[in-house]
Amino acid sequence: MPIQSVERTAAPDDILAILKRDGVVIIRELIDRAAMQDIVGKVEPRLAERKTGGGKFFGYRKRSIGALFSHGPELSQLPLNPTVQSLADQVLGPSCKAYQLHATGSIQVWGGGQNQPLHRELDAYTPFIKLNPNDPEYILFFMFAGSDFTAENGATRLVPGSHRWPADRCAAEEEVCQAAMPQGSAVVWLGKTLHGLGTNTTDTPRTGLFFSFSVGWLRQEENQYLAVPVDIAKELPERLQQLLGYRAHDTFLGWVDGRDSELLTRETPLEMFEDVEGVTY
Repeated sequence: MPIQSVERTAAPDDILAILKRDGVVIIRELIDRAAMQDIVGKVEPRLAERKTGGGKFFGYRKRSIGALFSHGPELSQLPLNPTVQSLADQVLGPSCKAYQLHATGSIQVWGGGQNQPLHRELDAYTPFIKLNPNDPEYILFFMFAGSDFTAENGATRLVPGSHRWPADRCAAEEEVCQAAMPQGSAVVWLGKTLHGLGTNTTDTPRTGLFFSFSVGWLRQEENQYLAVPVDIAKELPERLQQLLGYRAHDTFLGWVDGRDSELLTRETPLEMFEDVEGVTY
C-alpha cells in the first residue's frame, strides 16, 4: 500500500480520513519553499556543529538537534499551521483536555549509513501503555521536508496500515514505503505507525524538521521547559507557549503556586486566581 499524498488545499476532514485509515499521509508543500528555506537556515548552523553518527538505532550517519522552537520565532509557523492544528485537534482532542508538544528537532541523513530499525512513537511508554489498535491515539507526529525527500536520499520509511497491527507483527520489506515529497511538504503519522529513517545513497544530506504532539496528561519525551526556557518562550506566540507546556492541563495538572503555569510567560493579575467554586489555592 503506497503512502497517499494530498495537496495542501485538501479539506482537513479528507486528510484525517486517510490518516485514520492508513496511519500516515503526506501533505504536499504545506509550507512554501521560500519559507522553508528560511527555516532551514535557522537550524543548519547548529546541525553543522554536530558530528555525523547516531549509532545503530539511527543508522550511523545522521546529525540531529533538539529544542526546535528555541531557534527562532519563524519556526512557530510549523506547529501553528491551521492544517496541523486541525489534525491535532481531531486526533488527540478526544483523549485529553489539551495536547502538548512532545518531541522536536531536526535530523539530517548523510550518505553511507543504513536504515533505522522500524519502531513506533508509542514504544517509549512500553510496558506502561501497551499497543492496542482499538485504543485512542496519544501521539501524532509531523516530519517536514527541509529539503526534497527522495527514495535515494533517505526519505522516511513507513508502513501504512501498521497502526492496526498487533505488537508482535513485523513488517515485510515489500510493506515498507518511503515518504518521497518535495521541500515544504509534511508526512504525518500516528503514534502506533511503524517508521524509521531511510538510507541516503547520495552525496547530499537530506534535512527534516520534526515535532510530535501528545495528550497533555502524558510525560513529554523531550523536556520542553528546559529545551525552551521561559526567557525564550516569552518571545514566542501565545499558542506556541501553550503547546510547549506553559499552561495547566485542565485544573490540576501543571499548575504553579496555585496558578496556571501560563503566568510564567504572560503577565496576568494575581487577583484573577482567587478562590473559585470552593477551591483554595
